[in-house]
Parts: sequence; structure tokens; C-alpha cells
Amino acid sequence: MALASLTVHNTGDRPKDGAKDFPLLGAIPCACCEKPPTAAWAKGRQRRYPFYFCFTKG
Repeated sequence: MALASLTVHNTGDRPKDGAKDFPLLGAIPCACCEKPPTAAWAKGRQRRYPFYFCFTKG
């Protein structure tokens, strides 16, 4: 078997339309570095929540 045939892509339950799920993405810059923040889902006890964060150390 080829290695490529063993690769599994985890698509999970990713949002299909990021603009609808993360309305502030690209609209506001980070307060520290003025770059646009990154968005992801945070998992709570009962549901998922949109979460914005920045990778810049500072």
C-alpha cells in the first residue's frame, strides 16, 4: 500500500462558511499588533463557541 492511500483527512464538523460563523474576522485588528486575529471554535460543555485569538507574542 502506498503511504498516500493511508492518509486520513480529519474534516470533522468544520464550518462551511467562515464569514457567517466569524463575523468579526478581518473587520477588527488585534489590539496589540494591529494584525487581523485568527478564529476557531471553542468547545464548551454543551456547545461550540466562536473564539478569536492572535498568535503574536507580546
